[in-house]
Amino acid sequence: MLSKQSGFSLIETLVALVAGLLVVAAALALLSSSMAAANSTLMLSRLNQELQAVTDIISRDIQRTGYHSEAALGLGNDYLFASQQDLYPEGVNSHCIRVKFWDPHASSGQQSVVKVYSHDAQLQTLRVRTDYGPPTNIPLSTLCATGQRLVSDDEIRIPSFTLFTPDDAPSALTLRIAAVHARRPQFSAELARFIYLRNHQAGL
Repeated sequence: MLSKQSGFSLIETLVALVAGLLVVAAALALLSSSMAAANSTLMLSRLNQELQAVTDIISRDIQRTGYHSEAALGLGNDYLFASQQDLYPEGVNSHCIRVKFWDPHASSGQQSVVKVYSHDAQLQTLRVRTDYGPPTNIPLSTLCATGQRLVSDDEIRIPSFTLFTPDDAPSALTLRIAAVHARRPQFSAELARFIYLRNHQAGL
């Protein structure tokens, strides 16, 4: 008589092996998908953080423009913001701004600050130029696109940067900045900020 076969047959073993491989493949796919989602979330979070930080820096300096500790004595007139001289080009699509203010907490020789923030649409970069000394009459158009990059274009690019004065609020500026991730351009973010100018030349 033939003895009863014990254990799994070859076919059963192969079926079990295939089923096990499918389970492992599904687990790996789920893990890979989770890691990709986590990486995407991290990139988008980083993009938003950088954009928020840049917007805060520029907004803060715009709010400080025109400030001078001795403004009551008329010493701060040269620091006042005037759109005809401190926005370029003047109008709804300005991409370069000059801010001038007095920093009482800075070291000697650096209290008078002039900053120029500008955008290069072709390179998709933001730059800031910082000079220490009394404001001058140098045309803003010659200062735009100079200075250091404000953000690293290895990670983040700035396709859009605009400033304009709302018709119903001549003593304010609206700032809009759009950013995209350099390696994953499908990740994008945009911020708009309404900034009240405390010190500006009315009608200019």
